[in-house]
Amino acid sequence: MSSPSIAVSNPKLRTKPLQSGQYIVQGGGDGGFTEYNQTVNKFSHFDYKCSQSNTFYPLNNTQVTTDSQNDIDKAFGNPKNSTSNAMFKSGSYNVIKVELNTTKTDNEQAINVFYSNDGDFKNAVRKYRTVVPSNYHFYRNFPIENEYFNIGIENLTNVDSTTVDLSGKISLSKYTQYTAPAQSQDLIDRYFFTDASRLTNNFTDDVVLSSNQDGEFKRLADVKPLSVLGITSTISNTSMTNWDATGEFSMTSNTFSDIALVSDDAGDLNARFTVSGTGLNGKRQTETIICSGTSNTVGLLQYNFVDTIDYIDGGGGSANVDDIFVNRLTNGETLCYSKDGSGRSTSLLHVMDEKESGVLKSISLSGRSGLLQRSRYELYKVTRATNGDFHQELVFYHYIIDGEVNQVFPLDIQLNPFDRLVGRVRSAATGNFLTGDSMFNAKVDIHIYNVKPESVRRVNKV
Repeated sequence: MSSPSIAVSNPKLRTKPLQSGQYIVQGGGDGGFTEYNQTVNKFSHFDYKCSQSNTFYPLNNTQVTTDSQNDIDKAFGNPKNSTSNAMFKSGSYNVIKVELNTTKTDNEQAINVFYSNDGDFKNAVRKYRTVVPSNYHFYRNFPIENEYFNIGIENLTNVDSTTVDLSGKISLSKYTQYTAPAQSQDLIDRYFFTDASRLTNNFTDDVVLSSNQDGEFKRLADVKPLSVLGITSTISNTSMTNWDATGEFSMTSNTFSDIALVSDDAGDLNARFTVSGTGLNGKRQTETIICSGTSNTVGLLQYNFVDTIDYIDGGGGSANVDDIFVNRLTNGETLCYSKDGSGRSTSLLHVMDEKESGVLKSISLSGRSGLLQRSRYELYKVTRATNGDFHQELVFYHYIIDGEVNQVFPLDIQLNPFDRLVGRVRSAATGNFLTGDSMFNAKVDIHIYNVKPESVRRVNKV
């Protein structure tokens, strides 16, 4: 008995090559692709020296050339007869292929892709923006999204007199593999890539903390990471707002007063320090104060909150010889503190500028507590109300008895303009109890965002 036969029908698919290029003409019978109608028709080469304007529109410039029988009308129209920012019809094409050569310039360039439904550039929307580094050969496919489009190239040095030598090619294609414009190595402007999906690393590692070869943060120009360190080498008061600085100060004070910088050692005579904090209307202000050793040096500005002391030079070495205090001149209240030899403030204090918002990402806490000290570690967020008053909120605490801690605690807490962060240590007792004095370090990590777009966005002049 024979087995039943099974008929299998496998359709034979003819491959459709995806190809584009300078000499492949749509419907022209070149290379055997005429029946598939899949190749590039419109293309335009350009060479341009950007010396008069920071924004260049290759398709509108008279220096654009074409290899299509030297007939520029067979490219994107006639740039010689078009306005400087005219839009171009996309027709039945679905991909814009852009090549850019920046090997002859030391300046970064931004490629901006504009779309419009009516052909009026005043109504166009910039949908894609990609920053191209200098000394680089760039290639990218952008999708056709509306009936009209245009390409702009922006010299990011923003200096009209700087000559930028660029060359490249722009072409349209009906069928091609699409390369997504939001790649993991792109510079990202969060105002134009609001839905950028990060599939490689987390946002912090891949975007905020990424840097270029010089160690500068380049991915998001208006977002910066910040770490603030607070040090307690010993608990000498049962409540210490400024960590190693003994005693507390008013976290919610809105009193503006003169300040004085002073050292515990005459060796800091003539040492220069940068002092920074907030003054009138919450605006951040900075000044340089020269230390007079153990005598007060009065600053020129009035402050209601001081969060930064940075050693510059002078004095007895490469940092402050002894403890540095910034006190209110009126009552001697310590506003900020720098432990000896640190060269920077070691109080866990930070204040947001009027132009900043941010996220308190985490606090790292390490140290130990004696048996009878029962130490508690607190972090406060102090917010300003609409009437100008400040209110404090406990956002983190850690309580420990006769033990050690070495841990990072995630927080992800919103910070708004004028918000303050204040670290405080509490203890049931002070001094050497059984296991010794409590010693703790705390570090908060913050992502700061500029909330004034006009100060961080590069605006095209159209």
